[in-house]
Amino acid sequence: MGRIRGIAFVTGILCCSTVLAVEWEVEPSIIVAETYTDNLELDTDALKDDEFVTEIKPELKLTAVGKRFDIEFDYRLQGLIFSRRDDLDEVLNYSRTRGTAQLIGDSVFIDFSGSLGQQIVNPEGRIGISGITPGQNRNEVGYFRVNPYFQRQLGRNSNIVVGYQYGLVEYDDVSLVDSESNGLSASISGTPPSSSWSWRIDADSSRIDYDSGARVDLQRIGGEFSWSLGKTAIFVGGGDEDNEFNQILGASKIDGAFWNVGLRGDLDRLTTFSISVGEQHFGDSYSFSLKRAAGLLQTDISYLEETTTIGQQQQGYEALFKFLSNITGVELPTPGAEVYVRKRLSTVATLELARSRYRFNAYSEDRDYLTTALGDSDGIFGVALSWTWTALPRTEFSVDAGWQRFDLRSGSNDPEDVRLQFRLQREIKNGFFVNARVWQNSRFSTAESQEYTENTISVGVGKRF
Repeated sequence: MGRIRGIAFVTGILCCSTVLAVEWEVEPSIIVAETYTDNLELDTDALKDDEFVTEIKPELKLTAVGKRFDIEFDYRLQGLIFSRRDDLDEVLNYSRTRGTAQLIGDSVFIDFSGSLGQQIVNPEGRIGISGITPGQNRNEVGYFRVNPYFQRQLGRNSNIVVGYQYGLVEYDDVSLVDSESNGLSASISGTPPSSSWSWRIDADSSRIDYDSGARVDLQRIGGEFSWSLGKTAIFVGGGDEDNEFNQILGASKIDGAFWNVGLRGDLDRLTTFSISVGEQHFGDSYSFSLKRAAGLLQTDISYLEETTTIGQQQQGYEALFKFLSNITGVELPTPGAEVYVRKRLSTVATLELARSRYRFNAYSEDRDYLTTALGDSDGIFGVALSWTWTALPRTEFSVDAGWQRFDLRSGSNDPEDVRLQFRLQREIKNGFFVNARVWQNSRFSTAESQEYTENTISVGVGKRF
């Protein structure tokens, strides 16, 4: 875990050294809260125990913007003091960093991002939506990704992009599987003069090494031709992939040709779309995307099918219940080296009004595992709705609700999580503010012993300096 902190710090320093004039903005703050829960360890009704928890949460946000440089960094500590369970006292860490810089002229760039937080280990286990829930089923996880790349225009009608990506995923628990990835990618594209045709050739190769000794090699080369018909274009693509898995059980190699054909373009000035059909190594393949930006309402509907790994999905991951929780990754299967075919249908809609904001998120995802001797599959489904209302000047009220169901490979337990939260925050004077949260976290399951309900209230006072 220290390696991720060190790499993120060094990368930030190197990027800062590439510019002379940078505008810095620093925003420290602290919150002290008292939280009561009627089910501290998410037990069944007959066994649940209540508790008061004192939370101390200092935070530092840093933004740096220069002519050729942009970086964001924030770090938050969550200190937990339990009134009756001193053995549970702990300190949790949360941080996020993101940056981009032009290193050489208009051709060489570098992007990087990273985070440190708490992640659910097993979706069958008990899942809290706050750090106050003891950590039997969560663990500190850090990830870091850096991507230097070169891009340049070739002549008047073509472009080339070549890049390298390095990534890390590390857990605080040595029993969980860390991973390290390296990848190269290249793309050349162009449009002939006075032509409706355009073309693209791309290739990428990546390796993911796991601490368990497993290794995944993913290689793919392909191309695409498209023909513009005004606002709509027809495209045809194809290529070949060669994937190898260094493991004891399950498939050790997946390769073969792939192809797809489809349409993309503008339905009107507010709506873009893309649709395709084709074939990959796992069989028939389909994709769909519809995006609409109609002033106050933003809508994004998509369906995709891809071969991926757990390590790839851990990087840059946002959980369905992120608006509820300090805990991320509840959609991920148990961390490991497995490769799977991911088929995901997703809808996200956001409505911005003068004093209100609505956000709707729904998805269905099936996973067919390729690197397991049993060839198992599982799935997850979820719906979430959030409403935020500026009730009065400096006063914000919000309601968050969500439902999520797991269809797990084990077949012995298909849990459903239902969550409801109310939040109120009031800005006072001189940077002081107060907030209150009330939430209910419930699980329904085919295994009655796994069911629980948690009711919690938290009141805090904070200051921004």
